[in-house]
Amino acid sequence: MTKEEQLLNRRLADLCRQASENYYCTFSDFLNMSEQTLFFNIKNSLPPAPFELWGGYPDAERRMLQFYPDGFDKETFPIVCICIRPANPKFADALTHRDFLGALINLGIDRSKLGDILIDNNTAYVFAVRQIGEYIAGLLTKVKHTKVDAFLCDVPETAITPHFKTKQSTVASIRLDSLIAVAFNLSRSAASRYIASQSAFINGRLTENASAVLKDNDIVSVRGLGRFKFESTSLKSKKDKFVVKTHIYI
Repeated sequence: MTKEEQLLNRRLADLCRQASENYYCTFSDFLNMSEQTLFFNIKNSLPPAPFELWGGYPDAERRMLQFYPDGFDKETFPIVCICIRPANPKFADALTHRDFLGALINLGIDRSKLGDILIDNNTAYVFAVRQIGEYIAGLLTKVKHTKVDAFLCDVPETAITPHFKTKQSTVASIRLDSLIAVAFNLSRSAASRYIASQSAFINGRLTENASAVLKDNDIVSVRGLGRFKFESTSLKSKKDKFVVKTHIYI
């Protein structure tokens, strides 16, 4: 376990203990998928407190962890959504996730205070810890070379509704490496290297098992490639291979 993982381990244990012993809800910062996996790995060693993960919308990858006392109600997560859009769309750059994230980091904001950043029609919807929402809205005026308006908003359905490109493929077995390969046009050996380098996640949890068998609606995320939802079918090819669908997030 790295030094950073040890610090996170202690921090999560402390939050869990506070909720269990002092009878109030506690919240972590946003956790990436590796950090969420670390939590699941240590969960059984923590004090017995119920928990929930939430990132502001159902398909969020970066999520905040809430511990709450047994027998008590959960609290609303302290997450806000900030809309960042070009002040003059006609003269705006084509802005990317990296552009928006870079502009936020340049404000001195730690990545752990920011959740997912969704891009829709050159506009970003940023999930963030409530305390820094007004700070971002008040200070962010430029992304790349583009002047922007930033303000707190409700989460629009158009931004959180996933869009997919669906591929139908045949595979010899419903293994993780085979499905990553067909989803992202890789060889199985290349897919296996991503898995071995701790870059593959099933439903938000790290896996290093290339032969892991996927179930319907499992969501696979691969760092540097993207993510897809798996769907099996009852069909088989003439060569007795499985016919499967991978719904790749756009």
